[in-house]
Amino acid sequence: GLRRTLALLLTIFAMVLVVMFVVELLVPQIKITVASLAERIPAFIENTAAKLMVLMQEQRFEEITVTELCRYLHLSRRSFYRYFGSIEDVLESLLDHTFQEMAITDSPMTVAQLENYYEFWRGRKELLDALANSGMTTKIVHYALKYADEVTLSRALEDRREL
Repeated sequence: GLRRTLALLLTIFAMVLVVMFVVELLVPQIKITVASLAERIPAFIENTAAKLMVLMQEQRFEEITVTELCRYLHLSRRSFYRYFGSIEDVLESLLDHTFQEMAITDSPMTVAQLENYYEFWRGRKELLDALANSGMTTKIVHYALKYADEVTLSRALEDRREL
C-alpha cells in the first residue's frame, strides 16, 4: 500500500514538473503568437473589405455570398466567421474605417476644410462606385448621418453663407 501510494505521488509530481516545464517553454511563444495575430487582424479585415469592394463593383451586394467572398479570398468560411458575423459586418467595418479617417471635427469648418472634405470623397470614388453598383447607396447616407455632427454641419453651412 505505502509503496504504491509513494509511486503514484512521484508519478503525479513528475507529471506536474513536465507540465510546468512545457508551459514555461510555450508561454513566450504564445505571447509572440498573440502579438503577431493582433498585428495581422487589422490587415486581414482591411484585405477582406477591399475584396468585398471589388465584388461589389461587379454585382449587387445582396447577390454576394460568404462562400463567394471566401473563395475570392482563398479563406475558409470558418475563418471568415471567426472575424465577421456576416458580409454586412465586412461592409460596416469598411465604412466605419472610412468615416473614422474622415474625422469631422467639432470646430467650425473653413472653406479649406470643406474642400478637403470633398477631396476626401473624390479619393474614395472606388468605394462610392462599388456602393452604387451594388445598390447600397443608402448605406453611405446612413453612415454619413451616423458620423456627422449636426452642430459641425450647421456651423459649416453658416460659415459658407457668410462667404
